[in-house]
Parts: sequence; C-alpha cells; structure tokens
Amino acid sequence: MKRVGIEKLYHVISAANEPSAVVGQGEEFVVETEAGRGEQCIVLEGAKPGQVLAAEIIEVAPETEGYTAHGPGAKSFPDWIRYNGWGQLRRDVQIRGGRIKWPGGLVFPALPMVGMIGTAPEPPEAPSTGMQGIFGGNMDCPLVAAGARVFLPVAVDGAYLHIGDVHAVQGDGEICGAGGIECRAEVRLKLRSLERPAGFSWPRIEHDASISTVGVGGSMDTAYRIAVEALLRWIQAESGWSEQDVFLLLGSVLIARVCEVVNPFVTFAATFPKLLLEGMRRNPPPGAA
Repeated sequence: MKRVGIEKLYHVISAANEPSAVVGQGEEFVVETEAGRGEQCIVLEGAKPGQVLAAEIIEVAPETEGYTAHGPGAKSFPDWIRYNGWGQLRRDVQIRGGRIKWPGGLVFPALPMVGMIGTAPEPPEAPSTGMQGIFGGNMDCPLVAAGARVFLPVAVDGAYLHIGDVHAVQGDGEICGAGGIECRAEVRLKLRSLERPAGFSWPRIEHDASISTVGVGGSMDTAYRIAVEALLRWIQAESGWSEQDVFLLLGSVLIARVCEVVNPFVTFAATFPKLLLEGMRRNPPPGAA
C-alpha cells in the first residue's frame, strides 16, 4: 500500500503545489499528517474539472501524544478571555486505546476526525489551508471521520486534494482554536472521481446512516442557512419530493451542528437520516405527481 510521509507539506490549497503523491481511482493509500500545521497534496489520476471527488475515509489513527491550546488572538470569546487575562493556554495529553488521558487522570473517548480536507480551486485562487469554503478546506467537521465519504468539487485536472489537521477529538465549534486535541496521525483512504450529481453545490458527507452538507459563512446564521439549503437540494434530488415538502419535513427532523467558530468564517453541518430518505422514495407526499 502506498504511504505518503510528512516530508512535504503545504500551507495553501493550490494546483501549483508539487503533489505529495499521485494515486489511481479507488487505490487505497495512507497519508501521514502533522499536528495542526501543513497539509498533504494528493493528485487523483483521471479527475476532471466539473466532476466531484469522492474521498472514502477508511481509518483515522492518531499517534499517542497530542495537545490542546488557546492563544490570545483566537477568534472565539475574545473579550471574555482577554479581560480575564488568560494569555496562552496549553494542555498536553496522552492518546491510547481509543481514549484521551487529560493531565491529572481524567479519561474520555477519542473520536478521531480530519479537520482539513479540500480540493484546489480554479487558478489563480489559492486559499490558505486554514480557510474553508465551497472547495472544503479547514472545515473542522467532526463528521469527517472513519466511515465517511466526503464529496468535493473538482476544479482542476487531478483534483489536488489537500488533507491534514487531524484531531483525536473535537468539541462542536473548536472554541479554543487548537483542536480539540491536535495530534500527528495516519489517515487511510481512497479516492474516486464521479459525475457531479444534480443539486450539488457545497461539500457533502455521507455515512451509512445519514447524509450531511457543510455550509460556510461570515456568521453562524449564514453558515447554517447555506448548509440547510444545500441539504434540502440534495434530499429533493434524491427523493423526488417538492422543495416545499422537503422544507416542511426538515422543520421536524433536521439535525444541525456548528463545526468551528474560530476561523474568519464559521462552518455548520446539516444532517438527515438515510432511513427517512428511503421512506420518502417509497411514499410521495399528497398531491405529488
């Protein structure tokens, strides 16, 4: 199996980057990731602009040491923290046996996830790997974990997937700015390019039991609305239900979570159960053609 080391890492998402590796369609491979900084750049043979990249996350394996931290410049709760004079904060932890051991002995489950996964936009655009948008990027979405299939737009030949910034666990919002728990890790995955599905706009995440969309905006309400509308379009295309009926159903069953609030932009994820989607296909609403 191909293994990609951390000797060559990048800080911008760009098709001008020399690839860390070139992989074939459906080829399983492993990337090593650095703690909190620098991303791999992977080219997928045969990926063409206008398609979507499907990244299947098979395993996320953190190393045994990690940390969480907060600096005075972090965006979340700046006045509250600044006025209390906290300064720089850091805690180092152990990661073993699927658990986080906090200093002093507190133990809680590790839930490893990939914080940064995105495809290169059309040149000359080359955003920082710390940014997120329609291309994916630093979404810090805990749903990007083992078992996830992440769908991202392809804007350039080869897609130029950038991936890294694994967290051994992360709370919703990533409020302290580093982590949850930043750590080195190994991510096992495979990539395919697919024709762009109807209604595709923002990044999508699929698990065996759910579908989710990610929205990014300058405020929580903007990011939330983008994520929900993208989810509505996906459900509408898959179910055949009208926009109005999907909207009314989401009012009863929508699941949404804030992913991160510490970058210049906010990330939200909106989720819908697959069991209901299967039921919608079998049961069109009254008045449907």
